[in-house]
Amino acid sequence: MKKIIVILAVVAAAAAGAYFGAQSYFEKKVVQELNSFVQMAGVDDEVEYSSISVNPISREGLIKDVRVSDGSNFVDIKQLRFNIVDYTSTIEGIRLENLGQSILIDRINVLEYKTEGKYPQKTHITVDNFKIPLNSTPAAMKSLEMDELVMDMEIKTDSDYEEMMYEYEVFNIDVEGFTEFKSNFTFGDIDIKSYEKYSDMPPEELQNNQEFSNKISQDISNMKLYNMSISLEDTGIIEKIITERSKAEDIEFDEAREEIVEELTEIQERAASDFEKNALDSALTILKDENNRYIIDINPAQPISMQELVMLTMTNSTLGPIAEQLNMSIRAE
Repeated sequence: MKKIIVILAVVAAAAAGAYFGAQSYFEKKVVQELNSFVQMAGVDDEVEYSSISVNPISREGLIKDVRVSDGSNFVDIKQLRFNIVDYTSTIEGIRLENLGQSILIDRINVLEYKTEGKYPQKTHITVDNFKIPLNSTPAAMKSLEMDELVMDMEIKTDSDYEEMMYEYEVFNIDVEGFTEFKSNFTFGDIDIKSYEKYSDMPPEELQNNQEFSNKISQDISNMKLYNMSISLEDTGIIEKIITERSKAEDIEFDEAREEIVEELTEIQERAASDFEKNALDSALTILKDENNRYIIDINPAQPISMQELVMLTMTNSTLGPIAEQLNMSIRAE
């Protein structure tokens, strides 16, 4: 019996030692990965934090009071929850300080992050309460009486590196009291993996690398758009524009709305193409409060490169031929 007890005690001690040894290993590994990541971003200082813990069984962890600094600029994170198996994470209480301006983010959720080698293959990320101060913005924004932009964002991607096809299934930005932007699009014909040779170069070296600059310029020119859909929903911007007009001219709200309607109607009558007339007609229905969503669909018969798109806009003074080439439609709902 005594031998059995001794054996069990040894096994328990070994298991405890393995547990805490694994915990220490994973904690060190996470810190190494964080430091490598910030160094890739051009920050030389190591990540600071108050505490870190990793469960070696579930592989879930928590880091508290994280700071990444670069001179007078820094990023503070209240806490970072993560899973080192599936790379999901939740980052809470984020403050970015840049040149005396603070940008706040309540939460970033990495809901899915699957890789193909070094490259993200499927991602799903949401951002809650992304707050940007407007103390140094153009007068046009200040006239709308907005002290800050408050945004929620959602991005969902799916990449096929062999076929060189990249789909943004969801690319949404909801600006509080302003507009809700929703989109999805597919582009391709860029070999992302061909950039692997530059992956270990520090940012400052890449900025001065002529070969890298030339490659990016060439790839952007050759990149092809396959399709795109955009939805813009009015959640306050129209009211702000009309209110600003009524204040500027000291007239009633409805009178200001009617003035803008008349101005757009005159522009519509002079429109050079049916597409432009339809686009303005859709805008008018939103302005009149008959609809609140503006939808743009682009489905070219053949994928169009960015270089072709630039040439198309440069050689046409009206939107009609461009819309026809892109098979673009606009409607209000």
